[in-house]
Amino acid sequence: MSTESSEPNALAEIDRKPKNATVVILHGIWMHGLFMQVLAKRLRQYGYQTRCISYPFLSQTPTQNAQRLAKIVASIDTPVVHFAAHSLGGVVWLHYINSGAKLPPGRTVLLGSPVKGSHVAARLYRRALGRKLLGKSVEKGLLGGAPTQTYDHEVGLIRGGTYPFSIWVRKGATPSDGVVLHTETELPAVEHVSYVKWSHSTLIFSASTAAQAASFFDLGRFSNTG
Repeated sequence: MSTESSEPNALAEIDRKPKNATVVILHGIWMHGLFMQVLAKRLRQYGYQTRCISYPFLSQTPTQNAQRLAKIVASIDTPVVHFAAHSLGGVVWLHYINSGAKLPPGRTVLLGSPVKGSHVAARLYRRALGRKLLGKSVEKGLLGGAPTQTYDHEVGLIRGGTYPFSIWVRKGATPSDGVVLHTETELPAVEHVSYVKWSHSTLIFSASTAAQAASFFDLGRFSNTG
């Protein structure tokens, strides 16, 4: 599948000052756009306009929510549109970029997104209550099967701090943010990775997360990769 993604140098051809860019912010499962307001406020302090998007993760599949996202993005009038997507929001974004929708110039930061599928979701899905809690988010989403092509779009990954184990991650598992394994966030050809010392659910409230995201939006690289 092809997409009308922006060329890698498209940002160099327009005025890419933060004031001319909107950051579209996507929440994760069991959350709402209201939870992303702290991140939005921090990004506004860097000069960006922001728009927090809420989507029905239980009743709609990531593909369906990507279609909703495309309509919202098409209505944004700034010349540059960046994306900051947390957890399941990153999966929705991947469906969006692979949908053939016209992608405006901009960059994307995925925050702890299990783009390869979530082992926690797989465990929950074994039980009837877990299946209800996950809803349609599992369809080409949290159980795997999401598209992983990012085309020429510049993408950076922010991962939460390394936790040896938690109530979600068993002892001896590979490094994780307490919920998502770092290996579950890997995307082909995406080399820009930054780490913040916060857990999966709290990294969206971190000043470091906002600083790293703003650096990537502005420069195409993180200021700290350690």
